[in-house]
Amino acid sequence: MMAGYLLSRERALPWLCSKKRRFQSRIFRGDTIHPSTLELMYELGLLDEFLKIDRTRNCVIACLVNGQVVPAADFTKLPTHCKFIAFMPQWIF
Repeated sequence: MMAGYLLSRERALPWLCSKKRRFQSRIFRGDTIHPSTLELMYELGLLDEFLKIDRTRNCVIACLVNGQVVPAADFTKLPTHCKFIAFMPQWIF
């Protein structure tokens, strides 16, 4: 996907091939976009457009263990432009 994107920026006409006829019919395992991916989108000039799409953001993730809330991840201190993890279906991404 990245190669196709970069080629298209240079006015090449890349082809994306898949076994499935429809992208949405593929089975996905996760719907998270991590801060490192969001930082890459910033570097490519795609972040502003991405942030316009409706999605869920989590800056801190916690787990419930034996009735206690335990912090599992805190993205607020990362040296990135987006200090959160985004949840979005991959076919929208």
